Amino acid sequence: DGKENEKAVGETDNDEEAKQREIDRKKKEEMLKVLKEKEKASFERKSVAEKCPECDYKCWTDAEMKIHRQTSHGSAPRRMRMCSNCNFQCQNTWEMDYHARSRGHKAKEVITCKKCDFLCETKEESWEHKKVHIPADKLFECGDCSWCSERLDNMRYHAHSQDHKTKYDYEEPARARAEAKGPKELKNYHTKLARDIKKAQAMKKK
Repeated sequence: DGKENEKAVGETDNDEEAKQREIDRKKKEEMLKVLKEKEKASFERKSVAEKCPECDYKCWTDAEMKIHRQTSHGSAPRRMRMCSNCNFQCQNTWEMDYHARSRGHKAKEVITCKKCDFLCETKEESWEHKKVHIPADKLFECGDCSWCSERLDNMRYHAHSQDHKTKYDYEEPARARAEAKGPKELKNYHTKLARDIKKAQAMKKK
């Protein structure tokens, strides 16, 4: 009887795993379907031309607008206002305030990535995501917070103005590269290092 019970339990577990795999498979298929429909919709012509919020350009599809904003304005807006109670979203604070007050809804502000469609609600999440777009050999990270950059001078400014430590020693490789190029480059390195630190410390005092 004991062996039969164990066999029955094993079969039940296998059935549950099979059901979960089937559920996951259907979820994945549904997600892919939604993504395909969303991509298709971005190319569908609208009944009314959409105006760019940053200039007088107008177009008829979301895909055209996205290309225009990336090529003409550098990126999508850094912040977008979204409603916590419905699907309403906009870029103007006053427009969101009116929507929230008139309907008793609550506004939610999200941060958008300048290089992709990523959205988040906190600066920490934004900094963590930014690392995805920076090559590993150009990534400078703070050791005390989520801040990052692709420039060493920005890393110096952040570290010395916030009294933070860098995640790694970025100065030693930079100094070694300068030294390998000769005395003049090494002198320039030390001069710029001192200038960057002085600038950061001056800002910290304000």
